[in-house]
Amino acid sequence: MSIASECPSAHPRLPVSVELPAKKGPVTVKVAGAVADSGAQVSILPTRLLRNKGQITFSPHAGNVDIRGADDSPLHIIGVVEAMVSASSPTGEHISTPARLFVVENVSECYLSCDVLRGLRIVNEHFPEPGSGDRHDCSL
Repeated sequence: MSIASECPSAHPRLPVSVELPAKKGPVTVKVAGAVADSGAQVSILPTRLLRNKGQITFSPHAGNVDIRGADDSPLHIIGVVEAMVSASSPTGEHISTPARLFVVENVSECYLSCDVLRGLRIVNEHFPEPGSGDRHDCSL
């Protein structure tokens, strides 16, 4: 049983790997319980996950972006990194998607945006259209 089903206020979570560019080659960060936040417009990576990972290559934060948490509190953005987020399906298929992650100081968890969830095929391209969960636009 997952935590989300035991506690109605808990966020749905999934294990992911995040591959980040670094000076000495790509660095992989394993996140045991990234928050699958279909309402998030951006993905968040807390700075604590980057400790002891070497020099990650990210762009310094341009002060013109104001990102706030669900409680409307401002997030302290350190920078932005282009990364690859990967997860395994229940059948063992390895699924990856590019992601722009905001590196944030005052957040303790990794949050995956709706775009990343689409890329990982957790939500489909029609989300949040009612009834779209059973709709597949693939042809053979």
